[in-house]
Amino acid sequence: MSAAWRRARADLWPLLVTALVVALLVGLTDAVPRLLTRQADTAVRTAVEEADPAADLVVTSRYGAGGSDPAAPATETTIGVDDVARQIDAGLPPSLAAVLGAPVATASSTQLAVSTPGLPTGGLLWMTYLWAGQEPAVRWLDGVAPGRPGPDGAVQLALSDTVARSLDVRAGGTLAVRTADGTAVPVLVTGVFSADDPQDRVWTERPEILEPRVYGPSTGRTTVVGALLSSASLPAARAALEPDGVTRTFRLPVDPQALDHAGSGDLVRQVAALEASPESLTVPGPDVRVTSRLDLLLTQVGARVGATWSQAVVVLTGLASGAALVLLVAADLLARRRTTALRTVRARGRSLARIAGAAAAESAVVVAVGAAVGLVLGALVAPGTVTWPWVLVVVTVGALAPPAFAATTARQGDARRVPTDRHRRRLAQRVRTVRKVSLEAALLVLAVGATAALLRRGVVSLSGPADLVLASAPVLVAAAGGLLLWRGVPPLVGVALGAARRSRTAGPLLAMARART
Repeated sequence: MSAAWRRARADLWPLLVTALVVALLVGLTDAVPRLLTRQADTAVRTAVEEADPAADLVVTSRYGAGGSDPAAPATETTIGVDDVARQIDAGLPPSLAAVLGAPVATASSTQLAVSTPGLPTGGLLWMTYLWAGQEPAVRWLDGVAPGRPGPDGAVQLALSDTVARSLDVRAGGTLAVRTADGTAVPVLVTGVFSADDPQDRVWTERPEILEPRVYGPSTGRTTVVGALLSSASLPAARAALEPDGVTRTFRLPVDPQALDHAGSGDLVRQVAALEASPESLTVPGPDVRVTSRLDLLLTQVGARVGATWSQAVVVLTGLASGAALVLLVAADLLARRRTTALRTVRARGRSLARIAGAAAAESAVVVAVGAAVGLVLGALVAPGTVTWPWVLVVVTVGALAPPAFAATTARQGDARRVPTDRHRRRLAQRVRTVRKVSLEAALLVLAVGATAALLRRGVVSLSGPADLVLASAPVLVAAAGGLLLWRGVPPLVGVALGAARRSRTAGPLLAMARART
């Protein structure tokens, strides 16, 4: 133990450099993926939150032709709207249901022409039933809630105070309402109300119920208003507008804070599947449709995140390769400083396995200390789960390089057995040459192929994350360039040396001779 400590103290600086490089790279490769993941999650949530129009999941269904009964009780509305909304919410895939809020259900008429004393030029009217777990909470200012039709068969509805004043209608008044084909629909206003919470999201489906909406040029403006149906009055409205005058809409809002980038791929596939096969939700009625912008938004954000990830992977690959080279150089330097000691213990009969084991024990301590410091730094910068794949690459190189160089240096002192047969010596030399040329050619081919693929389609794959081979293209090109220089410089120096021999001054000759050595 004391001998190992003395060796470590004698070679303190290479060991410190190794520990420092391991600490810095472990901290970087551990923290950066978590930071990128957080930024990706933020990008997904921001895109969905700021989407206009919203990325809500919308299910629509027409009632269609059928035996509508204007005198049907409110249970028909409960079965046809409220229960269907609960059924949709319960039938969603678990991962999709986790990011969607409770549904808001509406049963709304088509646009109806309306004319009143306050709106003599006419306007457009929507009759709508709203439900979000329950009917919206209102306070009755005049009259009562709509109910089943009376002896006159008129559809009963209620108006907000603002809409009632704009139409100049009070509780007990009637409206002249006509469908697109000119059919008159008898309508009775049973009450005027004020919303308990105008900001409740149930009103966002039909904001014109609370406030009239005016659009168009100043010379021909059109006023759009909404009227509120109750569960008791909806069957009469459906019967009056049959067969296709009332459409059910179920809107499930997306919770941006429940989204993350990791699960966005599954959500895209599930939304696309629902849009392609809406019958899986078992919603009654003809022409059931499912629409949402969520899959489009997530796909667009995923492409941007994939590009960012790809750039980061290229940088991390370059840093990891550079750090690996530094660790290899440090291990080589350490072995060179200990050449005499390693060859001495080898000459005394110590096996290469024991020599490598001693070096491995020392490197394990150094790398463990550096990795621990790096993980602490990474946790301080970005708390979270350790990014083991990148960390293990650094730790593996740092731990295995010193034993390998120590064993190689110790082995170089062994007496080599050379075959006496010239043919066998030539054959052994050819085998070594073929191996070396094969490895170098493989590196060049891989560098050229990775660069060509990178220039052709970029570093982002179809699935989003970077291809490591393409991400390492800059490193491969650098390695190939270094190899070409390694093989190309000696012949060039030889040519320059031949030219220097013909020089009349000694300077060029000495310089080229020194360069060749």
